[in-house]
Amino acid sequence: MSSLQEQLMKAGLADKKKATKIKHEKRKKAKQQPKGHKVKDELKEQIEAEKRKKAEQDRVLNEQRQAELKAKEQRAMLKQMLEHHGVDEFKGEVPYNYIHDGLTKTLKVNETIKQCLAKGTLAICAMDGKVRLVPDVIARKLQTVDPEVVLVMHDRMSKQEIDEDDPYAEYQVPDDLIW
Repeated sequence: MSSLQEQLMKAGLADKKKATKIKHEKRKKAKQQPKGHKVKDELKEQIEAEKRKKAEQDRVLNEQRQAELKAKEQRAMLKQMLEHHGVDEFKGEVPYNYIHDGLTKTLKVNETIKQCLAKGTLAICAMDGKVRLVPDVIARKLQTVDPEVVLVMHDRMSKQEIDEDDPYAEYQVPDDLIW
């Protein structure tokens, strides 16, 4: 079997001078390029792709770690604020009922604390199973960071607004009503 070049020369489509020139250029090009050059390029490309993939994985992992660290810091900050600003002496004989997770819970407080809770100057917060009473200003800050920490926070009542269309406007709710 003869080569394509020989077949073209027999058919008269190519001449010997041109064929030797092409052969010479091909050999010259092969000598200029080192052996295994294609393999090296492919290997370099594969290594670069692996580096990019590893860098992306590291970036994602770093973002996850940063998010976990931020959540941990926020939790520690919330805990510190609750401990530092919490009202310690609220125990008493007066029951104060509130709803948490669909359950009615009772907290035994003294009368002044109950009035403060009803007026909205104090709020009930919980973290790690511990219930704490904090001033409403602190509770609002806690609520911006994690709304689930604040269990009960009433709006401050500056003055009661009576709706003109309210059919029960004549009947005032007593302050000492226990439900």
